[in-house]
Amino acid sequence: MKITRIYTKTRLSLITPIIIGGLTSASLAQETVEKKEIELDSSELLKKGNTWTYAASVQIPDNVKFESTLKDNGEKTKGGMMYKYEEIQQSIGLVEVEALERPAPQVNIFIEGELTKKQILEYREGSLLYYGTYLHDPEKPDLKKGMISVKPILIYNERSKAADKWTWSATGLPEFQFRVTSKDTEIEVQGTKYTTDKIQMDQKRKGSDHIIQSKEIWFAKGVGVVKEREKSYVSEGKAVIKTLELSSFKNSQPLKK
Repeated sequence: MKITRIYTKTRLSLITPIIIGGLTSASLAQETVEKKEIELDSSELLKKGNTWTYAASVQIPDNVKFESTLKDNGEKTKGGMMYKYEEIQQSIGLVEVEALERPAPQVNIFIEGELTKKQILEYREGSLLYYGTYLHDPEKPDLKKGMISVKPILIYNERSKAADKWTWSATGLPEFQFRVTSKDTEIEVQGTKYTTDKIQMDQKRKGSDHIIQSKEIWFAKGVGVVKEREKSYVSEGKAVIKTLELSSFKNSQPLKK
């Protein structure tokens, strides 16, 4: 499997959508919540076979050591070296999640055609919920390496209003702060126009204003994330910037695992 990493004081994986304290332990329930019967809205946004293809890029600041096995050799820009590649996200439908003790939708993520991650998500009552990610090991495909939390992170709520804020926290982990920066705003992505809500996410160290990672998300109802810009801060004033822009959204047969 191809692995793309940045080497600084902390080694970061470019294929991790949300960094949660660098945890790589097996499935872990961080908080205990009351069990409830849940009606899953997996037949729509996260329906089996739904596929999002993104034009992706990552910009590496100068003086940051970086080893890449991407096909692109990179281009020198004012902000550092820019690498471009294709990322595909595909729902395989409901799978049994041991940490949740019930099924939930799984979205497989492919970098340049190779399976790299498995995300556990739900879209329920107009809300996109993120439970965690398993890293894919081609030599041990059944290994559950990653973290799943029974207390999901709310990424998007279609009923939210501009300037709405919310937070997510769990014992021993950074705090995630969200705010809606715009509603029903038209943007053009890869030649297609979408009406989107824009969400800002800041991941902060507990008890401080130090931002570890920030992310801007443009979400179109019925489609999902059409654009995303993520900044992972590696030193004062320097960040690795990853951008995703949706180039196509369609139903298709699952890719081979």
